[in-house]
Amino acid sequence: MVQNTTVEGLSPVLFRRTAMFFGYFIVASALAVLAGWEFDIARLESVFPGFVPMNPATAFIFIFCGIAVILSSGTQPERFKAARFFSAAAIIGIAGLKLLNYLGLPFAIDRIAFSNKLDLFSSPSHMSFLSVICFLMVGAAILFLNCKRQGGICPWQYLAMATLTISYLMVVAYEYNSSFVSLTAFLQPMALHTAVLFMFLAFAIIFLRPEDGIMKIVTGKSLGSLIVRRMVPMVLILPPILGWIGFIGLEVGLYDFKFDAALIVTVSILIFQIVIWGVASKIEFLDFETKKAKQEAERLLVDVNQKTVELNDRVEELDKMNKFMVGRELEMVKLKGEIKRLTEAKKSS
Repeated sequence: MVQNTTVEGLSPVLFRRTAMFFGYFIVASALAVLAGWEFDIARLESVFPGFVPMNPATAFIFIFCGIAVILSSGTQPERFKAARFFSAAAIIGIAGLKLLNYLGLPFAIDRIAFSNKLDLFSSPSHMSFLSVICFLMVGAAILFLNCKRQGGICPWQYLAMATLTISYLMVVAYEYNSSFVSLTAFLQPMALHTAVLFMFLAFAIIFLRPEDGIMKIVTGKSLGSLIVRRMVPMVLILPPILGWIGFIGLEVGLYDFKFDAALIVTVSILIFQIVIWGVASKIEFLDFETKKAKQEAERLLVDVNQKTVELNDRVEELDKMNKFMVGRELEMVKLKGEIKRLTEAKKSS
Protein backbone atom coordinates (compact mmCIF):
# COMPACT_ATOMS: atom_id res chain seq x y z
CA MET A 1 0.00 0.00 0.00
CA VAL A 2 1.25 3.50 -0.89
CA GLN A 3 1.47 5.74 2.18
CA ASN A 4 0.31 9.34 2.29
CA THR A 5 3.50 11.41 2.52
CA THR A 6 1.99 14.90 2.34
CA VAL A 7 2.49 17.42 5.14
CA GLU A 8 -0.47 17.65 7.48
CA GLY A 9 -2.16 21.03 7.21
CA LEU A 10 -3.85 23.04 9.96
CA SER A 11 -7.61 23.25 10.23
CA PRO A 12 -9.04 26.66 9.21
CA VAL A 13 -11.66 26.19 11.94
CA LEU A 14 -8.90 26.32 14.54
CA PHE A 15 -7.79 29.76 13.35
CA ARG A 16 -11.34 31.11 13.19
CA ARG A 17 -11.99 29.96 16.75
CA THR A 18 -8.71 31.52 17.85
CA ALA A 19 -9.74 34.78 16.19
CA MET A 20 -13.08 34.64 18.00
CA PHE A 21 -11.31 34.02 21.33
CA PHE A 22 -9.02 37.00 20.66
CA GLY A 23 -12.11 39.09 19.90
CA TYR A 24 -13.71 38.24 23.23
CA PHE A 25 -10.38 38.87 24.99
CA ILE A 26 -10.09 42.32 23.39
CA VAL A 27 -13.64 43.27 24.38
CA ALA A 28 -13.14 42.00 27.95
CA SER A 29 -9.82 43.83 28.29
CA ALA A 30 -11.30 47.09 26.99
CA LEU A 31 -14.23 46.81 29.40
CA ALA A 32 -11.76 46.16 32.22
CA VAL A 33 -9.90 49.37 31.32
CA LEU A 34 -13.16 51.35 31.34
CA ALA A 35 -13.98 49.80 34.73
CA GLY A 36 -10.58 50.94 35.93
CA TRP A 37 -11.34 54.52 34.89
CA GLU A 38 -14.80 54.35 36.46
CA PHE A 39 -13.68 52.89 39.81
CA ASP A 40 -10.16 54.37 39.92
CA ILE A 41 -8.30 51.06 39.65
CA ALA A 42 -4.82 52.08 38.53
CA ARG A 43 -3.77 48.53 37.58
CA LEU A 44 -6.53 48.39 34.99
CA GLU A 45 -5.76 51.85 33.65
CA SER A 46 -2.00 51.50 33.14
CA VAL A 47 -1.02 47.91 34.12
CA PHE A 48 2.11 49.01 36.06
CA PRO A 49 2.68 52.09 38.21
CA GLY A 50 4.23 54.90 36.22
CA PHE A 51 3.22 53.43 32.87
CA VAL A 52 1.07 55.32 30.41
CA PRO A 53 -2.67 54.64 30.91
CA MET A 54 -4.92 53.59 28.08
CA ASN A 55 -7.19 56.42 27.01
CA PRO A 56 -10.93 55.64 27.49
CA ALA A 57 -11.60 56.45 23.83
CA THR A 58 -9.00 53.84 22.88
CA ALA A 59 -10.84 51.29 25.01
CA PHE A 60 -14.16 52.19 23.35
CA ILE A 61 -12.65 51.65 19.89
CA PHE A 62 -11.18 48.32 20.98
CA ILE A 63 -14.70 47.22 21.92
CA PHE A 64 -15.87 47.94 18.37
CA CYS A 65 -12.82 46.09 17.05
CA GLY A 66 -13.48 43.02 19.19
CA ILE A 67 -17.15 42.95 18.22
CA ALA A 68 -16.24 43.17 14.52
CA VAL A 69 -13.81 40.25 14.91
CA ILE A 70 -16.38 38.15 16.76
CA LEU A 71 -19.06 38.80 14.13
CA SER A 72 -16.63 37.96 11.31
CA SER A 73 -15.36 34.72 12.85
CA GLY A 74 -18.63 32.75 12.90
CA THR A 75 -19.75 30.09 10.46
CA GLN A 76 -22.02 32.58 8.67
CA PRO A 77 -20.20 35.93 8.77
CA GLU A 78 -22.29 37.40 5.95
CA ARG A 79 -25.31 37.42 8.27
CA PHE A 80 -23.60 40.18 10.29
CA LYS A 81 -22.15 42.08 7.34
CA ALA A 82 -24.05 45.28 8.19
CA ALA A 83 -22.94 45.15 11.84
CA ARG A 84 -19.33 44.59 10.74
CA PHE A 85 -19.52 47.60 8.42
CA PHE A 86 -21.00 49.71 11.22
CA SER A 87 -18.18 48.67 13.58
CA ALA A 88 -15.54 49.45 10.94
CA ALA A 89 -17.15 52.83 10.26
CA ALA A 90 -17.16 53.62 13.99
CA ILE A 91 -13.48 52.68 14.28
CA ILE A 92 -12.48 54.79 11.28
CA GLY A 93 -14.75 57.66 12.32
CA ILE A 94 -13.43 58.02 15.88
CA ALA A 95 -9.81 57.52 14.85
CA GLY A 96 -10.29 59.93 11.94
CA LEU A 97 -11.60 62.64 14.25
CA LYS A 98 -8.56 62.22 16.49
CA LEU A 99 -6.29 62.41 13.45
CA LEU A 100 -7.95 65.70 12.48
CA ASN A 101 -7.36 66.87 16.04
CA TYR A 102 -3.65 66.15 15.60
CA LEU A 103 -3.78 68.13 12.36
CA GLY A 104 -5.29 71.16 14.07
CA LEU A 105 -9.02 70.53 14.54
CA PRO A 106 -10.01 72.05 17.94
CA PHE A 107 -11.99 69.02 19.02
CA ALA A 108 -10.44 66.18 21.04
CA ILE A 109 -12.81 63.22 20.93
CA ASP A 110 -10.53 61.32 23.31
CA ARG A 111 -11.18 63.94 26.02
CA ILE A 112 -14.95 63.46 26.22
CA ALA A 113 -15.14 60.46 28.58
CA PHE A 114 -13.55 60.81 32.06
CA SER A 115 -12.07 64.21 31.18
CA ASN A 116 -11.73 65.23 34.84
CA LYS A 117 -9.73 62.10 35.68
CA LEU A 118 -7.59 62.45 32.58
CA ASP A 119 -6.50 65.92 33.71
CA LEU A 120 -5.11 64.46 36.95
CA PHE A 121 -2.19 62.87 35.11
CA SER A 122 1.02 64.88 34.92
CA SER A 123 1.00 64.26 31.19
CA PRO A 124 -2.60 64.23 29.92
CA SER A 125 -3.56 60.86 28.50
CA HIS A 126 -4.31 61.37 24.84
CA MET A 127 -4.81 58.67 22.24
CA SER A 128 -1.35 58.35 20.71
CA PHE A 129 -0.71 59.16 17.07
CA LEU A 130 0.45 55.59 16.37
CA SER A 131 -2.73 54.27 17.97
CA VAL A 132 -4.74 56.46 15.60
CA ILE A 133 -2.82 55.11 12.60
CA CYS A 134 -3.27 51.52 13.79
CA PHE A 135 -7.00 52.01 14.31
CA LEU A 136 -7.36 53.47 10.82
CA MET A 137 -5.56 50.47 9.33
CA VAL A 138 -7.59 48.03 11.42
CA GLY A 139 -10.85 49.72 10.45
CA ALA A 140 -9.93 49.57 6.76
CA ALA A 141 -8.92 45.91 7.12
CA ILE A 142 -12.26 45.02 8.71
CA LEU A 143 -14.17 47.07 6.14
CA PHE A 144 -12.51 45.30 3.19
CA LEU A 145 -12.20 41.91 4.86
CA ASN A 146 -13.39 39.89 1.86
CA CYS A 147 -11.60 41.86 -0.87
CA LYS A 148 -9.05 40.03 -3.00
CA ARG A 149 -6.84 41.12 -5.85
CA GLN A 150 -5.44 39.07 -8.69
CA GLY A 151 -3.17 36.30 -7.52
CA GLY A 152 -5.06 35.84 -4.26
CA ILE A 153 -3.49 38.93 -2.65
CA CYS A 154 -5.52 40.23 0.32
CA PRO A 155 -4.62 43.90 1.03
CA TRP A 156 -6.37 43.86 4.40
CA GLN A 157 -3.91 41.23 5.63
CA TYR A 158 -1.03 43.62 4.95
CA LEU A 159 -2.81 46.34 6.90
CA ALA A 160 -3.05 43.91 9.81
CA MET A 161 0.63 43.04 9.39
CA ALA A 162 1.56 46.73 9.52
CA THR A 163 -0.46 47.08 12.73
CA LEU A 164 1.29 44.02 14.14
CA THR A 165 4.69 45.48 13.30
CA ILE A 166 3.99 48.79 15.06
CA SER A 167 2.51 47.16 18.16
CA TYR A 168 5.31 44.58 18.29
CA LEU A 169 7.87 47.41 18.22
CA MET A 170 6.09 49.14 21.10
CA VAL A 171 5.97 45.98 23.24
CA VAL A 172 9.67 45.30 22.64
CA ALA A 173 10.48 48.93 23.45
CA TYR A 174 8.63 48.59 26.75
CA GLU A 175 10.53 45.36 27.38
CA TYR A 176 13.83 47.24 27.08
CA ASN A 177 12.50 50.26 28.98
CA SER A 178 13.34 52.34 25.93
CA SER A 179 12.91 56.10 25.92
CA PHE A 180 11.50 55.75 22.38
CA VAL A 181 8.19 54.74 23.96
CA SER A 182 7.90 58.08 25.67
CA LEU A 183 8.68 59.97 22.46
CA THR A 184 6.12 58.19 20.32
CA ALA A 185 3.19 60.05 18.82
CA PHE A 186 4.45 63.62 19.08
CA LEU A 187 3.61 64.04 22.78
CA GLN A 188 1.88 60.91 24.00
CA PRO A 189 3.24 57.33 23.97
CA MET A 190 1.21 54.22 23.27
CA ALA A 191 0.17 52.41 26.45
CA LEU A 192 1.60 48.93 27.03
CA HIS A 193 -1.76 47.15 27.09
CA THR A 194 -2.80 49.17 24.02
CA ALA A 195 0.17 47.72 22.14
CA VAL A 196 -0.60 44.21 23.40
CA LEU A 197 -4.25 44.45 22.36
CA PHE A 198 -3.20 45.71 18.92
CA MET A 199 -1.05 42.57 18.58
CA PHE A 200 -3.99 40.33 19.47
CA LEU A 201 -6.23 42.34 17.14
CA ALA A 202 -3.80 42.06 14.23
CA PHE A 203 -3.47 38.30 14.67
CA ALA A 204 -7.25 37.97 14.96
CA ILE A 205 -7.84 39.80 11.69
CA ILE A 206 -5.21 37.68 9.91
CA PHE A 207 -6.77 34.49 11.32
CA LEU A 208 -10.30 35.41 10.18
CA ARG A 209 -9.70 34.12 6.63
CA PRO A 210 -7.22 31.22 7.03
CA GLU A 211 -7.73 30.00 3.44
CA ASP A 212 -6.75 33.31 1.83
CA GLY A 213 -3.59 35.25 1.15
CA ILE A 214 -0.59 34.70 3.40
CA MET A 215 -2.58 32.41 5.71
CA LYS A 216 -3.02 29.96 2.84
CA ILE A 217 0.67 29.18 3.17
CA VAL A 218 0.43 28.76 6.94
CA THR A 219 -2.50 26.32 6.81
CA GLY A 220 -1.33 24.48 3.68
CA LYS A 221 0.10 21.00 3.25
CA SER A 222 3.28 21.88 1.36
CA LEU A 223 6.85 21.82 2.61
CA GLY A 224 6.81 25.62 2.52
CA SER A 225 3.87 25.59 4.93
CA LEU A 226 5.80 23.27 7.25
CA ILE A 227 8.81 25.60 7.25
CA VAL A 228 6.64 28.67 7.95
CA ARG A 229 4.88 26.98 10.86
CA ARG A 230 8.19 25.92 12.39
CA MET A 231 10.23 29.09 11.79
CA VAL A 232 7.85 32.05 12.20
CA PRO A 233 7.00 31.45 15.91
CA MET A 234 10.71 31.23 16.71
CA VAL A 235 11.45 34.42 14.76
CA LEU A 236 8.70 36.30 16.64
CA ILE A 237 9.45 34.98 20.14
CA LEU A 238 13.17 34.22 20.34
CA PRO A 239 14.85 37.61 19.60
CA PRO A 240 12.87 39.60 22.23
CA ILE A 241 13.53 36.94 24.88
CA LEU A 242 17.26 36.84 24.16
CA GLY A 243 17.42 40.63 24.03
CA TRP A 244 15.61 40.92 27.36
CA ILE A 245 17.93 38.38 29.01
CA GLY A 246 20.93 40.27 27.68
CA PHE A 247 19.45 43.56 28.87
CA ILE A 248 18.96 42.17 32.39
CA GLY A 249 22.58 41.01 32.43
CA LEU A 250 23.72 44.48 31.47
CA GLU A 251 21.53 46.08 34.13
CA VAL A 252 22.94 43.94 36.96
CA GLY A 253 26.51 44.31 35.66
CA LEU A 254 27.25 40.69 34.74
CA TYR A 255 28.98 41.75 31.52
CA ASP A 256 29.50 44.71 29.23
CA PHE A 257 27.69 45.61 26.01
CA LYS A 258 30.21 43.87 23.73
CA PHE A 259 29.90 40.56 25.54
CA ASP A 260 26.11 40.97 25.57
CA ALA A 261 26.08 41.34 21.77
CA ALA A 262 28.37 38.32 21.36
CA LEU A 263 26.20 36.26 23.72
CA ILE A 264 22.96 37.13 21.90
CA VAL A 265 24.47 36.36 18.50
CA THR A 266 25.93 33.03 19.67
CA VAL A 267 22.75 31.84 21.41
CA SER A 268 20.61 32.98 18.46
CA ILE A 269 22.77 31.02 16.03
CA LEU A 270 22.65 27.95 18.28
CA ILE A 271 18.87 27.99 18.68
CA PHE A 272 18.20 28.70 15.01
CA GLN A 273 20.54 25.85 14.10
CA ILE A 274 18.46 23.55 16.28
CA VAL A 275 15.24 24.75 14.68
CA ILE A 276 16.63 24.51 11.15
CA TRP A 277 18.03 21.05 11.91
CA GLY A 278 14.60 19.94 13.12
CA VAL A 279 12.90 21.33 10.01
CA ALA A 280 15.54 19.73 7.77
CA SER A 281 15.08 16.38 9.53
CA LYS A 282 11.35 16.56 8.97
CA ILE A 283 11.83 17.44 5.29
CA GLU A 284 14.36 14.62 4.91
CA PHE A 285 11.91 12.17 6.46
CA LEU A 286 9.15 13.33 4.11
CA ASP A 287 11.55 13.08 1.17
CA PHE A 288 12.48 9.53 2.20
CA GLU A 289 8.83 8.56 2.54
CA THR A 290 8.09 10.17 -0.84
CA LYS A 291 10.87 8.21 -2.52
CA LYS A 292 9.70 5.05 -0.80
CA ALA A 293 6.15 5.66 -1.97
CA LYS A 294 7.42 6.38 -5.49
CA GLN A 295 9.36 3.10 -5.54
CA GLU A 296 6.29 1.27 -4.30
CA ALA A 297 4.20 2.91 -7.00
CA GLU A 298 6.76 1.94 -9.64
CA ARG A 299 6.75 -1.65 -8.37
CA LEU A 300 2.98 -1.74 -8.51
CA LEU A 301 3.11 -0.30 -12.02
CA VAL A 302 5.48 -3.09 -13.10
CA ASP A 303 3.17 -5.67 -11.54
CA VAL A 304 0.20 -4.13 -13.32
CA ASN A 305 2.07 -4.20 -16.63
CA GLN A 306 3.00 -7.84 -16.11
CA LYS A 307 -0.56 -8.76 -15.24
CA THR A 308 -1.73 -6.83 -18.29
CA VAL A 309 0.61 -8.80 -20.57
CA GLU A 310 -0.53 -12.09 -19.02
CA LEU A 311 -4.15 -11.06 -19.38
CA ASN A 312 -3.61 -10.11 -23.02
CA ASP A 313 -2.01 -13.53 -23.67
CA ARG A 314 -4.98 -15.28 -22.12
CA VAL A 315 -7.38 -13.15 -24.11
CA GLU A 316 -5.46 -14.01 -27.29
CA GLU A 317 -5.60 -17.74 -26.46
CA LEU A 318 -9.31 -17.51 -25.76
CA ASP A 319 -9.81 -15.65 -29.02
CA LYS A 320 -7.99 -18.39 -30.94
CA MET A 321 -10.00 -21.07 -29.13
CA ASN A 322 -13.19 -19.19 -29.89
CA LYS A 323 -12.32 -18.94 -33.57
CA PHE A 324 -11.47 -22.66 -33.64
CA MET A 325 -14.73 -23.62 -31.97
CA VAL A 326 -16.75 -21.34 -34.23
CA GLY A 327 -15.02 -22.78 -37.32
CA ARG A 328 -15.73 -26.30 -36.13
CA GLU A 329 -19.38 -25.49 -35.58
CA LEU A 330 -19.60 -24.04 -39.08
CA GLU A 331 -18.03 -27.21 -40.53
CA MET A 332 -20.55 -29.35 -38.60
CA VAL A 333 -23.42 -27.26 -39.92
CA LYS A 334 -22.06 -27.59 -43.46
CA LEU A 335 -21.60 -31.36 -43.02
CA LYS A 336 -25.15 -31.78 -41.71
CA GLY A 337 -26.47 -29.86 -44.67
CA GLU A 338 -24.55 -32.11 -47.08
CA ILE A 339 -25.86 -35.25 -45.33
CA LYS A 340 -29.39 -33.93 -45.53
CA ARG A 341 -28.99 -33.15 -49.25
CA LEU A 342 -27.65 -36.63 -49.98
CA THR A 343 -30.45 -38.23 -47.98
CA GLU A 344 -33.11 -36.32 -49.87
CA ALA A 345 -31.43 -37.15 -53.20
CA LYS A 346 -31.40 -40.86 -52.30
CA LYS A 347 -35.10 -40.83 -51.37
CA SER A 348 -36.09 -39.11 -54.63
CA SER A 349 -34.20 -41.67 -56.72
